[in-house]
Amino acid sequence: MARDLPLGNGRFVVDFDLDYNLSDVYYNHAGQANHATGAVSAFGAWTADAGLSWLGKDWQIERRYRPQALVTDVQATQPALRLRLEIADAMPAEPDVLLRQLTVHNLAPAEREVHLFWHLDLEIVGQPFATTALYDPDLRSLLIYKDRTWFLLSGYSEDEPLGLAQFTVGNKGSESDAADGWLDGVSVATGDVDVVGAINCRVPGQGTHVVYFWLLVAPSSEEAIAAHRLVSARTPPRLIAEVAEHGRRWLAERLVDYQRLPPPLAGLYETSLLVILTQQDRSGAIIASPDSTVERPSRDTYQYAWPRDGALVAHALDVAGHADESHKFYRFCAEALSGSFPWLWQKYNLDGSQGSTWHAMFSPGMRVPQLQTQEDETALVIWGLSEHSRYCPGDCVARLYTNWARNLADWLATYRRPDGLPRPSFNLWEESYGIWTFTAAATVAALKGAAAMARDFGTAEEAERYDASALAMRQGIERVLYDERLGRFIAGLSVDAEGEHRVEQVDSSLYGLWAFGALAPDDPRVARTMEAIERELWVPTPVGGVARYPGDRYYRRDPALHGNPWLISTLWLAQWHIALGHTARALELLHWAAERALPSGILAEQVDPHQGAPVSVAPLTWSHSTYALAVHQYLDATRSRQVT
Repeated sequence: MARDLPLGNGRFVVDFDLDYNLSDVYYNHAGQANHATGAVSAFGAWTADAGLSWLGKDWQIERRYRPQALVTDVQATQPALRLRLEIADAMPAEPDVLLRQLTVHNLAPAEREVHLFWHLDLEIVGQPFATTALYDPDLRSLLIYKDRTWFLLSGYSEDEPLGLAQFTVGNKGSESDAADGWLDGVSVATGDVDVVGAINCRVPGQGTHVVYFWLLVAPSSEEAIAAHRLVSARTPPRLIAEVAEHGRRWLAERLVDYQRLPPPLAGLYETSLLVILTQQDRSGAIIASPDSTVERPSRDTYQYAWPRDGALVAHALDVAGHADESHKFYRFCAEALSGSFPWLWQKYNLDGSQGSTWHAMFSPGMRVPQLQTQEDETALVIWGLSEHSRYCPGDCVARLYTNWARNLADWLATYRRPDGLPRPSFNLWEESYGIWTFTAAATVAALKGAAAMARDFGTAEEAERYDASALAMRQGIERVLYDERLGRFIAGLSVDAEGEHRVEQVDSSLYGLWAFGALAPDDPRVARTMEAIERELWVPTPVGGVARYPGDRYYRRDPALHGNPWLISTLWLAQWHIALGHTARALELLHWAAERALPSGILAEQVDPHQGAPVSVAPLTWSHSTYALAVHQYLDATRSRQVT
C-alpha cells in the first residue's frame, strides 16, 4: 500500500496510509528509526446513536494538501455516523510536533455528543518490547517512551480545559476499549504497549465544533513537557497558520510564471517541491522515500540517502531557486565520504554512515575481485556540484571543491580503460556489473564540471586534465557504445568471468547521453536512440508510460509486458521532447504524470500498467524532482519557442 501526505521538519517525519491513519513515524532523522514500523495508529469517532467507527473502508475520504502548504486538507465522511471530519495536520519547524485540527461536522438535525479517539500503536526504536506508557494527571496527557525517545499525546476541545478527556494504556489491543465510547482509564503499562486518548465534544445539529490533538516527540521527559507547554502557549491554530505561511513564502522565493501551464500541472509542481522538503534530513541528506511498505517483501527500505537520487533532487531544487537546501545536501556528501574510498558508497544512512548494499565485492568465476562501486553515484554528485556553483552565490562551492570534490574528480579521471571508457561498475539500476552508457555519459558530465570548477577554484593543470579525460571518454562512447547496425546507442557492456558482452537492448537510462551534456539532444544518433525508447518501451496499455528496459521484473505486474511504467522514465522522454522544442508532446507526457498522481499530488515510483495505481513506494522523491525539473524546462522552452 502506498503512503500519502508526508509531513516533516528534518527530524520528525510522518506519513499516512490511504485510509489516513498514521503509518510511519520517523525520529530523530527524516527516515531513520521508524517508531511505527508500518503498524496503523488509527483514528476514530463515536456517537451514542451510531457507535464507534475507525477511519477505513466505511468512510469516504478525500486526501489533499492545502494549496501551497504542507498542511493537509482531508475530508472524511461516515454516512452511518452522520459525521464529517475536516482534518488539518501540520508539523512546524519546532518543536517536533504533529498538530491535528479537527472540525467536526454534525450532519444530523439534533445536537449530539461526539467522542474522538486517537489510538497510537508505536514500536519505539523499532522494538515491540520494553516500552512504557503512562498517563500524566498534571498534564492530562499520555506519555510513551523508551530510552531517549519520548512521545506525548494531548489535545483539547474548544472552550474546554487543556488535556485529554479520556485515556487508557495497555498491551496491544487497547483500541477495543473504545467500543462503547468510554475508555477505562488504565494509567500505566509496560512491554509491548499502545495507548488511546480521546476528546469529547458536543456538536450542534447541522453545526460544527473544533477539536485539537497533538503528538510530540523529544529526547527526554523534561524536553517533552517543555515542548507540550510551548505548543499550549503558542496554540495549535497559530502554529498551523505559521506552517501554511512558511510554505507560501518558501515557494515564492522564486516566482514561477504559470501562464503557459495548466492549473493541475502547476499545483503538482508546487506539491512536488514541498514534498521534497519533507524528505530532507537535518543533516542535509535526502531520502529516497519514507514509505515503509517495501520492508516486508524486500527486507530493506528506501529510507536511505542515495548520492545519485540526491544529486538529481538537489539539481531540481537549484533550478527551482532553492539553493540553500541543495547546498545542505552537498555538505552532507562531503562529510559522509569515507576516507577508505575515493568514491561515494551506494547509499548512506542519514547520520552519514554507510547504508546496506547489494553490490558484491566478488562474483564466482571472476579472476579478480570486482570494485564495489556504482560510478554514476559519484559522477552525478560532481556534476550536480558544478551546476550548483551557478546557483549558489559567491564562492560557496570553493571549499567543497578543494577539500573534497577534487579527490573524487581525480578518481573519475583515472578510473578509465585505454579506450577512454570507465572501468566496470554497477549500473544505474544497481543490478548489473559492467561498462554502461549512462555511467559513461554521467562521468563525462562530471569531468567537464570538475574542469569548470578547477578553472574557478583550482589550477589550470587540473582543468586541462579533467577536460582531456572527458574528451577521451566521450570519444569512447561514440566509438564503442554506438551500434551502426542498430543505428543507435546500446545500454553497455556487461562483464563476467567469460569477459565482456554487448547489451544491445534499448534502456530508458540512455536519456543520460544528452541530459547532462555529453552529446547534443538533436544529435541524430541520440535522436534515434530516444525514438527507440519511445517506440519500444512505451507500455501498450491504456495506461501507457515508459518502462525502464525490456524484461524489467522489479514489481512487474504483467509478465507479458516489458515492465511497469515508471514516472522518471516517462518524464525523461518528456524532457527530451522539450529539449527539441516538441512542447506539445512534452505537455502530453506531463499530463500523463499528473494523471498518475494520487489525489493529494503524491507520485509513486511506478504505476500498474492496467490500473494506473501506485506500485512500489509512494512518494518517490526522485519522481517529484524529475517532474519539477521537467516543468521548469517546459516553461523555459515555451518562453522562447513556438509550440510544435
